[in-house]
Amino acid sequence: MRLRFFDYAHLYRSHLGVHLADRYGAGVPLATGMALGVWHTIAEALSREEHDDFVECVQEAERQRRRRPAPLLPDTFRSHLHGPLSVRFGQAPGQAIVFAASLIAAVHEQMPAEEFVALLECMARARTTATAADTELEKAAG
Repeated sequence: MRLRFFDYAHLYRSHLGVHLADRYGAGVPLATGMALGVWHTIAEALSREEHDDFVECVQEAERQRRRRPAPLLPDTFRSHLHGPLSVRFGQAPGQAIVFAASLIAAVHEQMPAEEFVALLECMARARTTATAADTELEKAAG
């Protein structure tokens, strides 16, 4: 039995906190702390699968932005995010995905680039460790 999303979200946030503490110690930068609030809000609005897909889209957009300028579009994080979102969620993603993308684009514009990348790295590690913990709980329960 997999954890309900609420329980998984709690597990994920716990793992994310551990990875951020490993990176920053007790002094998580203000922008990162505020960005976490936005991410937590997004996580509560999306299903587990949507959240995982959305995080992967954001990570892909950041990789693309660092590699090359967006063709025929302004070279912004938002323009790079459009492609991965369209592939994962179709040309007309739901309102929650569109709103989440706008929030993350705003966060990206306000955060120092290295903090945004560090947050994404911690999120990727948290997803891996939380999923492994969820799998272990599933095995123990069943």
